[in-house]
Amino acid sequence: MRVLITGASGFAGSALIKYLIGNHKADITAVVHKTPVQVSHENIQYVRYSIKDLPAFLNSEPEFDYIFHLARIPGKRFGNIGRVLAGLQGAAANKKILKAISHNDCKTRLIYLSGSLMYGNNPGKQCVETDKIQPTGFAKYYVFAEQPLLRAIKNGNANIIMLRAPWIAGNGSWYAKLYEEFVLQHKKVPVYGDVNRRMSLISVEDCAGMLWHYATHAKASGIYNIYTTQSISYQEFVHAIAKAYNTDNYVSYDKQKMLKFTDKTTIDSICCDVVLSTNHKELLTGYKPIYDNPEAYITQMAQHGSNR
Repeated sequence: MRVLITGASGFAGSALIKYLIGNHKADITAVVHKTPVQVSHENIQYVRYSIKDLPAFLNSEPEFDYIFHLARIPGKRFGNIGRVLAGLQGAAANKKILKAISHNDCKTRLIYLSGSLMYGNNPGKQCVETDKIQPTGFAKYYVFAEQPLLRAIKNGNANIIMLRAPWIAGNGSWYAKLYEEFVLQHKKVPVYGDVNRRMSLISVEDCAGMLWHYATHAKASGIYNIYTTQSISYQEFVHAIAKAYNTDNYVSYDKQKMLKFTDKTTIDSICCDVVLSTNHKELLTGYKPIYDNPEAYITQMAQHGSNR
């Protein structure tokens, strides 16, 4: 079985590689760009390509059984303008990737990892796949790159699965930047925005497991929501962090205060109230979570240390 993973040295990509090594026999081609490789194994071949160069590589290779598309073109410069440009570049690249794997006899299944921010801020609602997307925060720019895939799904392409995940918790990434580093430095838990908002949460290990589960079990092309924690309040989340780091101290930042150290797009992402549900519960219930207790998982992260 041939598997290709883009963003293979990233947060979700490295977790997927570890999952596949531990659970399945697969010959893995891992596409990396600039981030150093984290996992070495005899069944992994690393290749260095940007997303923009990937279509040419696909055209030169034998057919893959599965492509897990976990990479994005970063828009780190020029604020929102840079994010728009990155989204448009991503759209052009994804259109070419689809062309490379869409000839009539191609059996390659493309699995694309999206996020719950596509549904926007939805207090009091559970979002399902048929809901209209209302992108907020970073999703306003990621959605450009997704358009070729969404059109292909709408037009009946049978080989595309788009998975929309909630907040993905794990060692590193947003959790370390927003919470762990702050707690370790200030001995206080930062509280961003409304404590009464809700969130769905999934461990990065379970995100990797569900990527494989849906790739191999979803019968039809389409959009699927994945998660393991239906809903927790943000207040429960920050209290779990306080308990994990043995502190009773908090510091609150409303959106106005947050503007002093970050931009509105980031604030809209961090403070989004969105909870996932699904029209495909039979697929969700067919997966046994590795971690189904958010408080215990947060404690485990604190004990192991995201950046230490």
